[in-house]
Amino acid sequence: MKYSELLDRIKKDHISSAYLFIGEEEYLMRETLEKLKSKYINPSFETLNYIKIDEKLSDFDTIFNACETLPFMGEKKIVIVNDIEKMIENDNDDLSKKLSKYIETLDSHVILILIDKRNKLKKTTSIYKKAKKLNLVVEFDNLKGRDINSWVEGLARENNKTISYSNINYFLNKSAYSRYGSIKNLYDIENEFLKVIAYSEGEDISKENIDMVLIKTVESNIFDLLEHISKRDSDKALQIFDEIHSAKEPVQKVLFMIIRHLRLLLIYKMYREKGYNENETRSKMKISPYEFKNISRQSHGFTEKRLIRALDEILSLDTKQKTSSIDDKLALEVLIVKLCK
Repeated sequence: MKYSELLDRIKKDHISSAYLFIGEEEYLMRETLEKLKSKYINPSFETLNYIKIDEKLSDFDTIFNACETLPFMGEKKIVIVNDIEKMIENDNDDLSKKLSKYIETLDSHVILILIDKRNKLKKTTSIYKKAKKLNLVVEFDNLKGRDINSWVEGLARENNKTISYSNINYFLNKSAYSRYGSIKNLYDIENEFLKVIAYSEGEDISKENIDMVLIKTVESNIFDLLEHISKRDSDKALQIFDEIHSAKEPVQKVLFMIIRHLRLLLIYKMYREKGYNENETRSKMKISPYEFKNISRQSHGFTEKRLIRALDEILSLDTKQKTSSIDDKLALEVLIVKLCK
């Protein structure tokens, strides 16, 4: 189930005695745990009825004892087990088998939350299969579409601000949260948006407020870099690369992102040459509408031959870097000039 479904169950007091939290959006996990705590735990007895078990200090007996102890002066207690995937990895699946049997026997006085923040728990483990069968797996993935828009709008409202739908999209595009391959999470987005709120003097958040506060992301800079390479403007391309490098972005990361972008351009052109329309091509490429729009637009500046040659040049550069003492920054600058020819 999605985390929003669990939030709805909390409101309606339709809670099971165990859940497996998986996914990389830790912000949403924290929000859900806070709602559970607020609903079921008396703050005066939180230390007794809200138990956190750390992976390094835990085994099945620790979990069992925490769950079997009755809540103190309350109807429920919450037991949280962090990094369950690490515990299972270290226990050769024995813990997984025990937990898969145990979650079916839990009494209604307890809510056991098993957390896999890294999203690394194997789907072949006994606990995952049992939790899935019982509909106890809660997914905490990056928010998309209306969900992320509503989240930003709610954050603005909490801070007595308003923001238009178009400016929400502008902020999200500039922050790169929804972009394919982005490493941004909701903690990053909250931090950036609160800065925008702090800068906005009026009630309404404008595009100018967003532009003034947000530092241009490396992803956006890579788009601009490739834009000028497609136009064979080496001076501007080198200027943008210098800005990226001055922001302390590793050269290897920049090179990786250039490779990825060039590959996407090549894949786009190959699909289009095979006769697929824009919608079919975007569906096959599985990238965000924002990124696809940029790829589609930039593709006109490259031929397939030029893209293949560019990837060959990068492969040659990578080999040189591994077999010589060439300066990384200088090597990438030389590559940019070559790609512009």
